Amino acid sequence: MIVTGQDLRAARVNAGLDLADVAEISGKSISHLSRIERGIREVTPSIVKGYEVATGRTFANVERREVLGLVAAAAVGVAPLAWLAESEEPPRHAGWAEVRGITEATEFLTTIDMTRGGAGSGGLAQHVLKWAFRFLHAQAKPDVRAALHSAAGAMADRVAWSCFDGGRYKVAHKLWLTALQVTADGDDPTLRAHIMLNFTYHEGEAGRFENAVSILRMALGDERICAAERANLHAMCGRQLAFLGDIEGALRQIALAEQAHADPDLSEVPVWAGFLSSPGHLDSVIGRAMLSAGRYELAAVRFSRAVEGFGPGRARGRAHSQIFLARAHAHLRLTDQSETEARAALSGLAGIRSGRIAKDLRQLRPLVGQDLQQEIDRALNSANN
Repeated sequence: MIVTGQDLRAARVNAGLDLADVAEISGKSISHLSRIERGIREVTPSIVKGYEVATGRTFANVERREVLGLVAAAAVGVAPLAWLAESEEPPRHAGWAEVRGITEATEFLTTIDMTRGGAGSGGLAQHVLKWAFRFLHAQAKPDVRAALHSAAGAMADRVAWSCFDGGRYKVAHKLWLTALQVTADGDDPTLRAHIMLNFTYHEGEAGRFENAVSILRMALGDERICAAERANLHAMCGRQLAFLGDIEGALRQIALAEQAHADPDLSEVPVWAGFLSSPGHLDSVIGRAMLSAGRYELAAVRFSRAVEGFGPGRARGRAHSQIFLARAHAHLRLTDQSETEARAALSGLAGIRSGRIAKDLRQLRPLVGQDLQQEIDRALNSANN
């Protein structure tokens, strides 16, 4: 469940409380809580906890054990799958041509997602995914079948990410569990680890940071995953630990990410995972962990590298890094640099439809001047039209 400011306000009103009551219990100011309820400030786990204590309501509707159980079950192939292949009769035979076709289709969807954002590719992506899953029920040689499961799982992961980026969280949750189940019969442990990592974005968005850390550690337990993915996992684990307030643990994970990134086998990554070792990617992931840990100067260095590294094929990643760089500079009170990066991000958003970028802009908005706030408002309104 993604807890919003509106959810918090509704719970407070239903409990017959005013903002002063919640402020006294949570230790936050009335003005701060008001901004959160109006969607101007981010809903954090500590705020949710304060509202839970004040209202007597529990916002999380998925128990931690249940989520971890679903992930573990999907990873070994025992979660339900029928919903994706229930409509059409599958082809009788499948071979390497079908594996290549699914892989090429996934590359196409990835290009759309990384350049235009997930909101622009969700419908097409789900249609193509149903086509791909039909081949899982066809007759195939054992090596072809394993490759088919990996290819279909990679596509499910990409479609899940597009749905998540477009704000369709429930669909993304279901697709990531499906992707894990499919790849349990595949031949790519790095892919399974990457899907588990992506699933933790959903858990983090819902404020379930302990879930996210547990899942990431589960993924890191497989020694077969490539160094690039291991670096990715450690960096993401660092970010989630920072959200939990474990700054020392977060910095240890970041150090492990940098160590894995220096592994001489970094170039030996699966074909689908080329972006993991592309310029800018790990700098962006580590930068976010540093930002969450309050290491703003180090975060700014990483985001600057990411902005330089992302090419035209990573327009969304570049925009994300520019917005995060603006946030880091704002925290460092480098106003001119912050607003320069923010305007650079806004100028590159044409054609990108991403719910995550919209959220990033809303979080940046209170940190900048009034003129730039108006520019951000116009960009957000344009994205909604």
